[in-house]
Amino acid sequence: MRTLKTFLIFTIIGITSTFAQGQTYGLKDVYPDFKFGNVLNSSTVTQQKMKDLVLREFNSITPENELKPNATMTQTGSTDTDIKVNLSSASAILKFCQDNNIPVRGHTLVWHSQTPPWFFRANMQSKPHTWDDKLTASDVLADAETMNKRMESYIKNIFALIKKNYPNLNLYAYDVVNEAFENWGGNLRPGGIDQAAGQSPWMKIYGSNQYIINAFAYARQYAPENCKLFYNDYNEYGSDKCNSIVSLANKLKGLGTIDGIGMQSHLDLPETTHTVSAFGAALKKFAATGLEVQVTEIDVTIPNIASGQVPTVSEYEAQGRKYRDIMKEVLKYKDSVTAFVVWGIQDNQSWRSNRFPVLFDKNGNKKPAYDELFALGTLPSSNPELQFDNSLKAWANGNQLQVTGVDVGKMWRVYTTTGVLVHQGISLGRDVVHNVSTIQSGAYIVWTENGTTKVIF
Repeated sequence: MRTLKTFLIFTIIGITSTFAQGQTYGLKDVYPDFKFGNVLNSSTVTQQKMKDLVLREFNSITPENELKPNATMTQTGSTDTDIKVNLSSASAILKFCQDNNIPVRGHTLVWHSQTPPWFFRANMQSKPHTWDDKLTASDVLADAETMNKRMESYIKNIFALIKKNYPNLNLYAYDVVNEAFENWGGNLRPGGIDQAAGQSPWMKIYGSNQYIINAFAYARQYAPENCKLFYNDYNEYGSDKCNSIVSLANKLKGLGTIDGIGMQSHLDLPETTHTVSAFGAALKKFAATGLEVQVTEIDVTIPNIASGQVPTVSEYEAQGRKYRDIMKEVLKYKDSVTAFVVWGIQDNQSWRSNRFPVLFDKNGNKKPAYDELFALGTLPSSNPELQFDNSLKAWANGNQLQVTGVDVGKMWRVYTTTGVLVHQGISLGRDVVHNVSTIQSGAYIVWTENGTTKVIF
């Protein structure tokens, strides 16, 4: 049965991509109220196909791992007051974004994970750094006063190096502190040395949220003027955790050191604790702080997929509906939301690749989730007043759908937003108004070889 359903899903994807291949607009174009982003990493930034897709679809990029502490801190030569930094992992991504005027979200400065153990030791040079280095019970950790110096130096130096190497980069946001709270509850993450188990050396050293307060103070001091500073976390729709994030954000807001809250939004099917209603309730609370809100790492997984298999049609459709319903919640607060970032370009490149979580399949085909988001967005409006330049025009006129601007002899087609072909014809001329009166009211995509447009009929 799964084999048959697999065939059907590729059939549907093939239908939808028929008009999408000529599409001149991307997701960035249909959501003009906020940035629509994705990630690049050291692998995908070398692939022209991925870069072309980014240029078509997105106007925000987050380096996936390349700006995290373990990718940017250099042990050799570092002292308590001068943490050496490098951008070797991020350089190709930042250059691509600077060259193509794509704004960048920085991720992240202060985190319990993916921070090298040597950074926390009293003697940073006591052990040479290796990929499998871990903090142990025999390690003596630095005290809070020393960590303040190291934290300030790291934050100062990373912002300075980005500015020096990429002076024209639009670094519009940065996650200053990441995942400081426990998985679901409202308490701060437990202090400890087992970073892989989720324990926080920051909390073990400070014993309170003072390290968070200090991190934001340093970031405000050294970040570029137009770079907004965010607290970022996951399972942020859990009630206790949400309330604690709000409390922390309001404290930082009172200190003038925070600009926004990042909702990672790693979601799953079916609807359990990761419900749309819980997401919406959290978003409402975050927006009520008066701070910006950004959806920073969204993906929606499909569970229980056997190795070597792909989801069924109904599973792909359910995933698309959840993306759609999350976006509906986002659009309720579009005055507060300033970015919506998907965490992965294609399924096979995602950190949760075995559960097919993002908008494009492994071949770069648009999935139903993409179609749902695209259809929910708003294209630059078609002007009912005919303008015979190079623009396709479509509009409702009484009980007829009218189309113009298609070159003579060229095929034009009308699809539902889920990819069902409902009409096709050959243009009689660019200045001819073509009528369609045999379709039901609803939202449609009008496709030509040179472009597409969306129309509500």
